[in-house]
Amino acid sequence: MQKILSPEDYELLRATLELKKSRETNDSMQEKQAERAYSKLLPRLGYAGFDGFDLAKFFSSGGWANVHVPLLATRPMEEARLVLWGRSGRFIPAIYCPDLRTAIFARAFLSLQTCPHCGIVFISEKENVIYCCPVHGQAHRMARSRYLKALRDEKRKPSRRNAVTKKKPRRNR
Repeated sequence: MQKILSPEDYELLRATLELKKSRETNDSMQEKQAERAYSKLLPRLGYAGFDGFDLAKFFSSGGWANVHVPLLATRPMEEARLVLWGRSGRFIPAIYCPDLRTAIFARAFLSLQTCPHCGIVFISEKENVIYCCPVHGQAHRMARSRYLKALRDEKRKPSRRNAVTKKKPRRNR
């Protein structure tokens, strides 16, 4: 796909799929994935000139993906049309795409996936496969485990203000 699409179109596809996946899955690290996707997509959304304000962090924390994914994905698929094909005496609905770019974007939102670990766009043979290879699944689960452990340790860590210090009693000589 990288050879077929321009670098800008490939980044648009990749970031939009990452953003879509971040909204569809319930993973503790998905907010960071959404923030990474938004950092790539903000210029395409027309948000420029907001210096000093982290828009990627702002958009990744709310339900903004519900607004932005359709906005970003619709334009590359504008040329696609729903058609009927006659096969074996039956009519089968299909999507007609006049060029390969339109076909890739239409297919992407039907069955392409983005690996949460490396961000590569791939076609999964099974519905329950979300990583491009098993090694990336293991690496992502380990990273998620370490991230959750760091969050738990951060919550357990007492603040300096609330920590009670006990003084040792003085010994009389």
